[in-house]
Amino acid sequence: DNVAGLSIALVNGQELIWARGFGLADKARGVPVTPNTAFRAGGISKLLTATAALQLVEQQRLALDAPIQQTLREFHVRSRFHADPAAADRDITLRRLLSHQSGLPSEHLRDLRSDFAMGQMPMRVSGVWLSSPPGSQVAYSNLAYALVGAAIERASGNSFEAQLQHSLLKPLEMNQSGFTGTRSAQDYRAQGYE
Repeated sequence: DNVAGLSIALVNGQELIWARGFGLADKARGVPVTPNTAFRAGGISKLLTATAALQLVEQQRLALDAPIQQTLREFHVRSRFHADPAAADRDITLRRLLSHQSGLPSEHLRDLRSDFAMGQMPMRVSGVWLSSPPGSQVAYSNLAYALVGAAIERASGNSFEAQLQHSLLKPLEMNQSGFTGTRSAQDYRAQGYE
């Protein structure tokens, strides 16, 4: 399938039995994949994002069922499903963002591939049209999780990367894990290929 490289590890309980890398982590430089090569997690990063958000809920710094607009004040939606625009905004909660029931589209195509800070996301996507009534159906939304990331930053007072390093990755001893941005140039990271 024209895969540049991959790594495989076999684990029994808590014991690593076998690990090996295959192919190339960087085709241009000829860097081979090793058992320690880090690959982009993609959608799996949503599990870490949700965990960090729920830690802040436990600390009462975020509220699961309050409108997300309480944290991200500049964010609002447009809706053909609500007669009252404020009601639409109230229907977007952290719980609905986390469970893909916010009614937000999967992506926000304007500036989809950009390098603006996560904290700017609520303002940049404010005014987005709902695709469905919040709470009415499950529809995968990367946009919703980007807003959760911005809420994590606001509630914690840290950058997304710093908060997840502090609250999850370091306590779990995931020393070679991180998020795109500050840690992307490390040699053990594989290049992404389509």
